[in-house]
Amino acid sequence: MRAANAAGVRTVIRKLTSLCINLAMIMERADEQVLPAVYLYVGAALKVSPTHLGLLTFCRAIVQAVSSPVSGVLGDYVNRRVIIGLGCIWWGAVTCIVAGVSDFHAAMICWACNGLGLAAVIPSSQSLLADLYPESERGVAFGWMYMVGAFGGMGGGLFATNVGGVIVAGMEGWRFSFLAVGIISGVVGALTLAASSDPRYPADVARAHAAWRVALARALAGGRSLSADADEAEPLTGRAQDASLGPVAATTITDGDNMHQRGNRGGGAGLATRAVAHTGGTKGAAVGRAPEGPAVAAAGVRRPEFSWAELKWVLQRKTFLIIVLQGIMGSTPWNALIFFTLWLQMLGFTDLQASILMAAFATGCALGLGLGGWVCDHLATWSPNHGRILGAQFSVFMGLPLSWLLIKGLPQGDFAAQIQTYDVLYGTVMFLMGLVISWCAPGCNSPMFAEIVPARLRSTVYAFDRSFEGALAACAAPAVGLLAEHAFGFEGTLRHPEEGMSEEVALSTEAMNRRNAGALGNALLVCCVVPWALAFVFYGLLHWTYAKDRAAGASGPLKAVSS
Repeated sequence: MRAANAAGVRTVIRKLTSLCINLAMIMERADEQVLPAVYLYVGAALKVSPTHLGLLTFCRAIVQAVSSPVSGVLGDYVNRRVIIGLGCIWWGAVTCIVAGVSDFHAAMICWACNGLGLAAVIPSSQSLLADLYPESERGVAFGWMYMVGAFGGMGGGLFATNVGGVIVAGMEGWRFSFLAVGIISGVVGALTLAASSDPRYPADVARAHAAWRVALARALAGGRSLSADADEAEPLTGRAQDASLGPVAATTITDGDNMHQRGNRGGGAGLATRAVAHTGGTKGAAVGRAPEGPAVAAAGVRRPEFSWAELKWVLQRKTFLIIVLQGIMGSTPWNALIFFTLWLQMLGFTDLQASILMAAFATGCALGLGLGGWVCDHLATWSPNHGRILGAQFSVFMGLPLSWLLIKGLPQGDFAAQIQTYDVLYGTVMFLMGLVISWCAPGCNSPMFAEIVPARLRSTVYAFDRSFEGALAACAAPAVGLLAEHAFGFEGTLRHPEEGMSEEVALSTEAMNRRNAGALGNALLVCCVVPWALAFVFYGLLHWTYAKDRAAGASGPLKAVSS
């Protein structure tokens, strides 16, 4: 009975950890989307143009990119539970501060600081997920993580767009949306610190806050009282490998590839709990690769010091460099697409319609993330050295005709009331576009990174990828504004029709917005088609480098470093 209870507790704790990670990813995407969703109202309140709005996003993205390597290195040598939790709390606090600013420069500084928190969460979350899954299942695993995050971005965008133009609790709606997202992010951060565990540190449950977490896990697992006997906690605290996650701890020590089995299958947050591990807890350390990374600290092995030689080894992988190069190109359209909500509103769609259309696009992206991971996993089975690459090339290629169709090929009508009748048509195209252009990260990039370097360096690889890609791709946001204003004729600052406006002023505002929407659409098209075409070419280079780097990653940097 006691053994069965311990197994149930471990299962619940794994689910709690997975739930916290997924909640963090949901709020990370929601926090990223809340500003673009209210560009129109922020621009009107601060009296700025699209270029200035793009600068706000650029400042956050550049800080996030620069600080990502530090976060990644910490994720390989520090408890990732702490990194993720504190990252959520930090960006939540800064987002709340942004809700109160009335000056563009103050908003720019605050939003830049927001990037520090976002930088902390993503590399550690990706690294943690890669530790839990074998090579053959990482595409699906990453797909589900990205999909959950995409739904978070969709929810944040829906919420912010619809409250942005109204008064809520005595404040402007866009300010309320920032405040709400910030508070919820802080709560998620606190929950992550309290209720999750890093499988590399199985002793943190027994050492730090096991008592109430074990009681809570028992209550959830068996419906028992939270005041369960302390002596029954022994199965969790008495063994190094079973301390918090049981078999999950062994997953990290065996690197998740050499010895694994499928755990529970489930949807949503539960998918991340399909721990791949050698059953039997401590036995996992004796199988597969030699112990490496912080995970081995709990098993009595000395934790490795940071090595610049190992970092250099990672940065010299040709596959890594090519994926980063294409990522700069491939991420540029995604940074440009943050203007979609503003473009739809300026075309004449209502706030509700614009939010629903963006929700259709986000839903397509979310489903596409899961679909892309699944398809690329099967392509990798068919051709281990080329399958994932072909899937990614298909995805970026489809972005070319679909972006042209959306921006130039669909009817726009002669006035706002007319274009509002085309909402179903726009929604269908945006859904299909999101469904097929979102395969690259879960189906190719993230699984490849997990395969070309050993587990102990994964946080570092993901972080440097975010850094190199993010720093340059972030330029797309202000580039859209600059192109719209200086190449395609965008005029003035942002304005939106308000209650109390005379009919003449309202019609004048609508006419100006529609002219400016054309300029903004042209800028969006340029910033989508050109980078995606280059990304398609760069992906092709991987056909010549991936097989060699994949084999080198299996042996790891230790031999290269010591030679």
